[in-house]
Amino acid sequence: MELETRIRKLEAENTLLRADNQQLRRKLGGSSWRADGRRGEQFVADLIGAKLTSGSAPYDLISPTGVTFEVKCPNLNEAVVGQITSRWSWPHILGANRCKSFDRLLLLGPMYTRYQANYADPESPFVIFDIAFEEVLPLLGSGDLIQISTAPLNIRNSRVSATRRALFTRYQTSRDELVAQYILKKGPARPVKRAFGLPHGPKSAQGIASDDSQAQRRPGASNR
Repeated sequence: MELETRIRKLEAENTLLRADNQQLRRKLGGSSWRADGRRGEQFVADLIGAKLTSGSAPYDLISPTGVTFEVKCPNLNEAVVGQITSRWSWPHILGANRCKSFDRLLLLGPMYTRYQANYADPESPFVIFDIAFEEVLPLLGSGDLIQISTAPLNIRNSRVSATRRALFTRYQTSRDELVAQYILKKGPARPVKRAFGLPHGPKSAQGIASDDSQAQRRPGASNR
């Protein structure tokens, strides 16, 4: 009974914090996505000792050993207003004109406390997915968007898209694993980088279909 009371109290506090967050985001308006993006980049930079780049660079961070990272950090979005399950939406993965070029894509999903114990790193402020550059394209949906439910596969395994299955089974990682991979082991073997360089409009490759493709995004989602 004491545990249930504590859980209800935390859920109530979380509701109030999310309301405060939405109010602040409304004040920030269209610039809120920049705050989301910078928060994620700083988190990774502090974790592995990477250096932040300028806004014109084709990637966000470079590690001391030369591994380059693109970091995406969105706001936590409700899939459908009033429903319990939320979604992470990472738009514009490859940037304008698909000119981004990097070794690793790090997708950061703000921790969803309802499923916190079921993620690979429950104490992290973010759920982390680490993807090699050459494996990005098949994950992209319309508009170079990656979007999945926050529910881990062991919580909701019906109507699982290939994107969500791949992210949780192949690419989910932890802070300790990032440190081990990019500091202790000095990073993976680096592939030859190239920008996809595909024009906007009809895609030349069909991205993996997302079970979240029909979800309505709330205002304020990151566009970085």
